[in-house]
Amino acid sequence: VELDDAGAVVSSGTDMLAGDVAAMVERDLPFSTVWIDAPWETGYNTFVVNEQQLPGFDDAVRGAAKGDTVVLDFTPQNGDWSGINLKASITVAAVRERVLPALDDSFAQLASEFDTVSELNDDIKTRLMRVKRMEQGAEARTRALDALVEAVEMPIPENVVAAEVEAHFEDGHEGDEAHRAEVETQARSSLKSQFILDKIAENEDLSVEEVELSQWLIQQAPRYGMSPDQFAQALVEANQVGMAMQDIRRAKALAIVLQTASIVDSEGALVDLSLLDEEINRASGPQITEIPAPDEA
Repeated sequence: VELDDAGAVVSSGTDMLAGDVAAMVERDLPFSTVWIDAPWETGYNTFVVNEQQLPGFDDAVRGAAKGDTVVLDFTPQNGDWSGINLKASITVAAVRERVLPALDDSFAQLASEFDTVSELNDDIKTRLMRVKRMEQGAEARTRALDALVEAVEMPIPENVVAAEVEAHFEDGHEGDEAHRAEVETQARSSLKSQFILDKIAENEDLSVEEVELSQWLIQQAPRYGMSPDQFAQALVEANQVGMAMQDIRRAKALAIVLQTASIVDSEGALVDLSLLDEEINRASGPQITEIPAPDEA
């Protein structure tokens, strides 16, 4: 990716604008000019002006040519200058746009492990389809569990619900009645789903094998920025291995429910979650992780 001069005029497609900004303060303050050194915020190779610092900047410079000076009137809503009318004099020093390389085989070899654009496109399509199927599977599981919770009537211990709500607010932040009611509803639903799945697991005599725990570690570790071995060690140190086993057992119970459910997509086609599970297992790689014994932690 290169940055080339884009001509004279700032447009909505401009990738980078270099300019000098001087803020002129009115109301007889002790000084007349405030220099703003860096009005830009950067991220992912894009350049976006800080709207908190210079609200209206984009509209003010759009259409200006290289060397032009425009004046921006604005009133900050916070900070030392809150409520004070300011004028920013903006001089456009350069206008540039990113020029992307041609999408050809050379680009494919540079940006990926593939030799041709066709191979790269096929791989991208495969990955996108896998992501979509995973999203579809997650949504199917969520909806099935929601339907199960809705269909089953069972009492939930109020003291357990209250403890869950208090745990949510134990960091000191306070919620209004509506927020506390929302947290209580979520806690009640979560507890109910756990009780239901635990009962199914008990009735089906489900257990968790070491290979299943290994697979779970491999799938979950990237979410925490860890390797499977690091994640396993962290679980041991936090005494959370039992909770992980419980989650896996509940997932197996939900899988049994899904085996008896008819799941269709938005077009009415049947969704086979078993094929998705096989694909996820293949993508996860070998199951080599072991949980260290507690006395090794």
